[in-house]
Amino acid sequence: MTEPLSEVEAKLVIQSDSPHEIADEIASIGSLGGIALRTVEPVTVRDVYFDTPDRQLESRGLALRVRTIETGRLLTLKGREVKLGSLVQREELELDWSVDALARIHQRLAAQGIDLAAPNPQGSETDANGVMATMGLVQSQDRSTSRRRRHVVGGAGGDASVAELAIDQVTFSIGGRQVFHYEVEVELEASNDVKRVEDLIVSLRERWPTLKVWHYSKYATGEAIRVLLEQESFPHEVGPGGKLSTEFYERVESWLRQRA
Repeated sequence: MTEPLSEVEAKLVIQSDSPHEIADEIASIGSLGGIALRTVEPVTVRDVYFDTPDRQLESRGLALRVRTIETGRLLTLKGREVKLGSLVQREELELDWSVDALARIHQRLAAQGIDLAAPNPQGSETDANGVMATMGLVQSQDRSTSRRRRHVVGGAGGDASVAELAIDQVTFSIGGRQVFHYEVEVELEASNDVKRVEDLIVSLRERWPTLKVWHYSKYATGEAIRVLLEQESFPHEVGPGGKLSTEFYERVESWLRQRA
């Protein structure tokens, strides 16, 4: 039986007038600060999040996600985030999409005091929105991510990968429009080589000063963007291409801090 794992990662948001160009530069390097980066096949994922209408999961620091990738669909329950310096740690239970997986997630949510109806696929197990609706859940966020990946290698593990560096272009669907968010994510793998990850974060920020340590998940960031844009109907800080300005990110961070 799959047990929850502890996810440890660092995030850097690209605050620049040309975030795509910065992302391209980062993706082009093979090493940084003496740390080797090995290219991995890029992936595109679609993430749809669900919550109760009164946001019971969000209020407990939980996030329920259905992720669609080329090889299939995953059901993920994420726990509350804990800051570890420039890194963030949270518990994550990720399962292949199935009736059994839905039952396990239902059970874990019940243990958190979230009382939902039992999942009922009603003959259409593949319809995520429909199945979630039978549990009393509604869609809370829809986004897609184009991810360029690099294995961080070396250190005590020799040529083994100690972490994954991801250069992400995130597309949020908000109010019928697309809004783009660019970030760099470094997720620790089984080696627990925290120092190597921290060293890489320092090297990235020294090379690209527009990178800023970001302690907030994509979900939380997307929620802040949505709320602020709904309040002001796409202010001038959002460019015609859906890019967010540095000034707007400052407002996003202020909103998130107030909610912490």
